[in-house]
Amino acid sequence: MKRLVLIIACMGFYFSTHAQFNFSLKNPNRQGNKSNNQSTDNKFYFGGGGGFGAGTDVNGFRYTYYSLLPVVGYRINDQVSVGASFTYQRYNYSNTPIGTYSFTQYGFGPFVRYTINPMFFQAEYDVINAPAYNNNGEIVRSNYHRFLL
Repeated sequence: MKRLVLIIACMGFYFSTHAQFNFSLKNPNRQGNKSNNQSTDNKFYFGGGGGFGAGTDVNGFRYTYYSLLPVVGYRINDQVSVGASFTYQRYNYSNTPIGTYSFTQYGFGPFVRYTINPMFFQAEYDVINAPAYNNNGEIVRSNYHRFLL
């Protein structure tokens, strides 16, 4: 599991370094540029982020947390792009009354983005799957939906 997380983190770092948009490729005066249209290489972008945390919660339980949040997008034109974000979060609690406890959340969020350099506005519909308690006190997985602007 640790090896998989390390591989995913390295891939995320690699793709995020290639997520920069090269505006010089749009310059019609640039030699070798056959048209004013963007190349296929410039249409796709990758990015995202991640996180890590550790500490003690209000009940005195120790926890660790990490997340991976990759993003992939496609530029329709210079201002509008569409894409999707992915979410993977892992929580580990220790020294709880029931011993060690872990749970995972994951999700998917398609988005549309309008860019006004250097800012962008984004609308995203996010679905997160996470553990929850049902009426019998059992832990089941549930989907949570949210609309982000």
